[in-house]
Amino acid sequence: MSRRSMMSKIREIIRLQAIEKLTLRQIARSVRCSHNTVKLILQRAQEAHIVWPIPEDVSDDQLEEQLYPSSKSTVSPRPEPDMDYIEKSMQDKHTNLTLLWVEYKMDHPDGVQYTQFCERYRKHMKKKNITMHQHHKPGKKMLVDWAKCKSFHLAQYVMLK
Repeated sequence: MSRRSMMSKIREIIRLQAIEKLTLRQIARSVRCSHNTVKLILQRAQEAHIVWPIPEDVSDDQLEEQLYPSSKSTVSPRPEPDMDYIEKSMQDKHTNLTLLWVEYKMDHPDGVQYTQFCERYRKHMKKKNITMHQHHKPGKKMLVDWAKCKSFHLAQYVMLK
């Protein structure tokens, strides 16, 4: 359904409820949508203080913004970990994510918890798309990706061949 036809249905729902005093089910049958949709639209209209008649100078965009206000910013109130610093620190063989999280929490007591800390690190590393190129002459070496082998027996079979 196009946005324009949806907005005209919303205007019709508000009109039918205000002027005709129809029930939710009658309005739903009239505009061909579910009664739950009608109920939700009327609730949103009431919360936004939209009454019939809707002024003619109110455009579809303005009506939509009143009914479905933009969500608030998704900026986290918690301080974000410095992923570049964490990435560099992880290169040290005596460092792990737990130690870095403890260090982060000491600096930012209201910061993210360990699970989110690790999740953000994984997402950061995934964006890097790290790959390792191995230069070799074909047929000289056999490389086995053990993680992709179906079972250990299959891997042994591949090595023996």
